[in-house]
Amino acid sequence: MGGGVSETFKRFRHSRGYGVHSPFAYRLVMNVVHPGSLYEYYGYFDIDATLASAGCRSYVAWRMRADARLLLRLAATLRPKKVFVDPELHTVYTTALHAADSRMPLTGDPAQADGCGLIVASAPTTPLPLLEKGVDEGTAVVLYDTDEESSEKLFSRLGEGLMLHSPDRAIIIPRPGMARVEYSVNL
Repeated sequence: MGGGVSETFKRFRHSRGYGVHSPFAYRLVMNVVHPGSLYEYYGYFDIDATLASAGCRSYVAWRMRADARLLLRLAATLRPKKVFVDPELHTVYTTALHAADSRMPLTGDPAQADGCGLIVASAPTTPLPLLEKGVDEGTAVVLYDTDEESSEKLFSRLGEGLMLHSPDRAIIIPRPGMARVEYSVNL
């Protein structure tokens, strides 16, 4: 990971599928990260309603809306059996997960994170050992408010799989049989 014009250009290209050679990563970029304006998920209304009821009307709300919609699409694609959600995150993220599958059990208790198929975390508040254990055990991780060092540290623990990252967000998905690859995208 790095900064500069070349990193910005790579992130722009990868966000549109150019240069993404892994078929799994390409499908994730095109169907989850940037599906285009033709896709509308039924849960978008729930996400917007949650933000409106919380009185969120700013750039932060716009960013949370985009993050929650991406999380909805990711959960609908990965179909985790159970999800750990950092309790410090806004309720819009749990709304997005319930919109993906209303029967999906969610927990905010780190002691109950074992067996989760997805961890939705904030780098400043989620304990790093929980994230490391998750990646080691094959759990996908969505990381908000992160830095390059934290993302790279988790990616270095990944044996096989994929990391999609932007300067402050990362999606790490262990995937058996897949070479370890990373792509800089606009998340």
